[in-house]
Amino acid sequence: MNERQVTEYVQLNLLKTFSAVEPNPNKRQRKEMAQFIGMPLERVTEWFRGDQKAREAHVLSYRLPLQTALVEPIKCEELPNTGYVNPLSSRLPEEIECFTDVVSPYAILWASKMWLETWGFNEDNVVGATFKSIQGADTDLDEARKLILAAEHGLSATAVLVNYTTSGTPFRHTIAIEPITNLLGVAQFYRVRTCSMEVLP
Repeated sequence: MNERQVTEYVQLNLLKTFSAVEPNPNKRQRKEMAQFIGMPLERVTEWFRGDQKAREAHVLSYRLPLQTALVEPIKCEELPNTGYVNPLSSRLPEEIECFTDVVSPYAILWASKMWLETWGFNEDNVVGATFKSIQGADTDLDEARKLILAAEHGLSATAVLVNYTTSGTPFRHTIAIEPITNLLGVAQFYRVRTCSMEVLP
């Protein structure tokens, strides 16, 4: 997925948000939307002429290529015309972090090298995995549900959990989640970061 396609994906999500607020905008409103998201007025007009299912299908058609783009992040600091900052552009290689989808089951879209090494995954099997894959006998599911509840409401949160590597080694770690939002404040991804960690016997 190239830079232009990622930009279009972000623009389409902004249009989707706009249409939920104003499903039948007049010409002036469509022009304002077009200027705000950096899309030609003709494309915006065409979007609102389509039915709801066609719009959803158009947005969803970008999802799988976007996951590929997150595995191999684009290099630009900011996507053209949108003001959308790439959340991966400022990541540190030593961070134990990943980015997930914003809807349940919060599938992983991208993970740092340190995250992969810590939990025993690789780039081939991490995309689409969920956090159930690192849970085990001593994982406090009530504590984990606090993170899920926060994610459902678009909030940041922290929790202390025992999770397991793919080889079965238990870790106690402080995990923090935070939404990465677009210009309208709508969450596009979740950043999940390990703040501290200790290996358990």
